[in-house]
Amino acid sequence: MTGMSLRETPRQPFADSAAVEANHRIANNLMALGALFMRQLRDIEKGPETVPKARLVDLVKDMTGRLNALGRLHHLLSANPAGGDSDLGEVLSEVFMGFRSTGMFGDRLNVHLDACGHRVSAAQASMLMLVVAEIATNAAKYAHPTGIPVEFRVSATRTRTGGLMLLIDDDGVGLPEGFDEERDAGSGLRLLRGLVTSAGGRLAMTSHELGLRFSIELPPAMRHE
Repeated sequence: MTGMSLRETPRQPFADSAAVEANHRIANNLMALGALFMRQLRDIEKGPETVPKARLVDLVKDMTGRLNALGRLHHLLSANPAGGDSDLGEVLSEVFMGFRSTGMFGDRLNVHLDACGHRVSAAQASMLMLVVAEIATNAAKYAHPTGIPVEFRVSATRTRTGGLMLLIDDDGVGLPEGFDEERDAGSGLRLLRGLVTSAGGRLAMTSHELGLRFSIELPPAMRHE
């Protein structure tokens, strides 16, 4: 009997590896968010038997915002399977469009975004989406205890070495007096530092009478990272 020759579909190793890497990033981010939620759950378990409704509502809103950002990140990575660069302004716009679509902040967050034209790698984009979502969530909750709208600004510039400097400002009350990060930082701030450090970047906070600033400095993006 004459054997049949089966033609294999040509493989695309780079596209395959990029898809694997995208899934790896999403899995890592899901694990980080899962760990954050578990820490919050343990804090609730250690507290009183009756949990205020407002606290549970805030927790669900936080989860919604973070998962929404992750879902939009997954959409961006799926639309860019080769793992190429993305425009930072478009990436961050996805975060804020997600907030608007869920209505989680109502009219409490006025966003001013100036980051278009700056290209970032897929790894940097995934990290920055989650970091900005986390900072915006905290600003909406804590920047103005009286509940007035927060002016939230995000701007990007290039450093002399070709890296990226991202400035994230709000016009709120800033950090509590005497705040010490090692002693007082919550799980959200620890998550921020871990995400930025994992991308080879540096995170700094500056609190003053006009609000709170996060400065994120990233090295030049490596292609196909």
